[in-house]
Amino acid sequence: MSENSFGYPLNTQNSEYCPIIAPNSRYLVFQSNRPGGMGGMDVWISENKNFRNRTEKPIWSDPMNFRELNTPDFEGPFTIRFDKNGLPLEIFFTSRKSPISGRDGLKGLNIYTIKNLTRKNPATDSWSKPEHILELNSHFDDKMPAISPDGKSLVFASNRPGGFGGFDLWISNRDLKINKWSSPINLGPKINSSANEIMPSYHYDGQTLFFSSDRLDENFKFSFYMADFDDDSLILTAEEEKKRLENDSPPVFPKVRTLKKLPQPLSSEHDDEGISLSHDGLWIYYASNRPGGEGQFDIYRAPVTEAMRKPYSFDLSGVILDGSEKTMIGLDSTIRIYNEKGLLRVITSKRIGGDIAIKSEDEPVNFRTRLLTGTRYKFEVSSPGFHPNEFSLDLTGTIGRNKSKYVKVILMPITEEPEDIKKPDNNSTDPEVPQYTRVILRDGDSKKFLVEGKVILYSDDQKGGYELSRDQEFFVLKEFPPGDFELTGSATGYTTETIVIKKENTELRDQKEIIVDLNRLSNKATIYQNVILFNFSESTIRPEEMPKLKATVAYLSKNKDRIEIGGHTDNIDSKEFNVKLSLKRAEVIKQYLVDHGISEDRIETRGYWYSQPVESNETPEGRAKNRRVTFKRLEK
Repeated sequence: MSENSFGYPLNTQNSEYCPIIAPNSRYLVFQSNRPGGMGGMDVWISENKNFRNRTEKPIWSDPMNFRELNTPDFEGPFTIRFDKNGLPLEIFFTSRKSPISGRDGLKGLNIYTIKNLTRKNPATDSWSKPEHILELNSHFDDKMPAISPDGKSLVFASNRPGGFGGFDLWISNRDLKINKWSSPINLGPKINSSANEIMPSYHYDGQTLFFSSDRLDENFKFSFYMADFDDDSLILTAEEEKKRLENDSPPVFPKVRTLKKLPQPLSSEHDDEGISLSHDGLWIYYASNRPGGEGQFDIYRAPVTEAMRKPYSFDLSGVILDGSEKTMIGLDSTIRIYNEKGLLRVITSKRIGGDIAIKSEDEPVNFRTRLLTGTRYKFEVSSPGFHPNEFSLDLTGTIGRNKSKYVKVILMPITEEPEDIKKPDNNSTDPEVPQYTRVILRDGDSKKFLVEGKVILYSDDQKGGYELSRDQEFFVLKEFPPGDFELTGSATGYTTETIVIKKENTELRDQKEIIVDLNRLSNKATIYQNVILFNFSESTIRPEEMPKLKATVAYLSKNKDRIEIGGHTDNIDSKEFNVKLSLKRAEVIKQYLVDHGISEDRIETRGYWYSQPVESNETPEGRAKNRRVTFKRLEK
């Protein structure tokens, strides 16, 4: 995903300003002075006909004039409060007292509100008549309101006395029961400056405020800023405000935890004003008069980077059960928790009942931990007398505040080991079929057995893989896992090769001998020893890997090899996720080669997920080396 500059019909050679995206990303409401309106700056609404494809470019309908609000006079920046279903509840907007519009008010710009009377379809809903909000306004310019998601507070820009510069940001609290606003207070010197602060807007979590400021800019251009507040610090109770006024005490400014200027491409050398976040956490919509648009101010969008996402507390709880899934394990279990940096913490489940029967609808808890969103986690669960198990939890993307998850973890009891495997007797005439499968590693050229290598089995139940035991010149596979699995063979000085055994491949499963041929590294051209590394959870080519790819293109341009591009991952997250990621990495490299003249008929891609680690996945360094793409020459 990359920054999008929307053309016609959304943007025109006139100004498009103050974008607000609906929670489901279907509708975009904005200001414009384009032809066809009631006059001057009007409010318009456009539908994204492609809104279900969140990562694709929107297809905007011809904008419709919002005639329930607009007049031949002035309608300025606005804010929308949505209900839990994503439908607009009320709109606060900037306007002024005028005989043309018939609106009353004080001198200067004022803040007004209208309420949705039907709440069925944003494009066709009926609205109340505009109402002037006396408590918020002064005889100066009060404009650009921003309503909090819960409707309890409103931030706006004003040049009234008592500020720190030109236009400052002020805040008022509303008692929803009686719909009464408190006297506005200044947001304080951490937010406001001796310059101008305008166009506030709330993050949908209600604890982050975006705004624009021309502070520290010698050309007086506005850039985007983001402020995080302590929980509930934006909300002043009516009792607190009343007591403060009675005691003639100075205002208590909301506590600002962090304040930072947003980087490019959001902030530029031009005027950047008005931010709205899509509720899926993917996109930021904003207005700017930067070059490259259709006219004056245009509407843009850019992806929300992971660094911009806010970490929230996330509660994970659950119960550890034995293989029956009906009784709790009567012993303490150990849970090792990993994030992308490595081992995060180790916790222990509580011993609560052991063989107490558990009904399917019950949610007993014998372990609990608190995590932070914004990362992926892996959990390894073990208990004496049981096979270990593991699961993953992806808390990247948009999670939100005060979320939780309940899980049931199943550990299978360790049964008694069967008798030693009986070796076949070459002198015997007994036709008895061995009760195991032999896995043989061979040199691909000489067909000699490789006795110093190893074979690892990967399956859904063995995410970390386990090494097959050796019996002289072969490895022992005692039983086939019930689902799909992979056998990965490796040996010093040889390539690593993997055989995939599908659940439905009964012919292969009936065989009593599986051969894995490895190729000598010394027989490979240099490009087949190249490894393309990737960042965690990404498939974008890193700049430092480009010389290897250029060398690969040069070799394949001179030699007509057929190749396999293999994608690999670390073992953070699920197999399903990593299968897709590994294949995507391989496809990205394939596309690079095709774009540089290599025929796609010569290229095959394969996703190996985490089945071929070159280093341990237990350390950050090892996982970094496993996030890679490799090349293999195929038979012509």
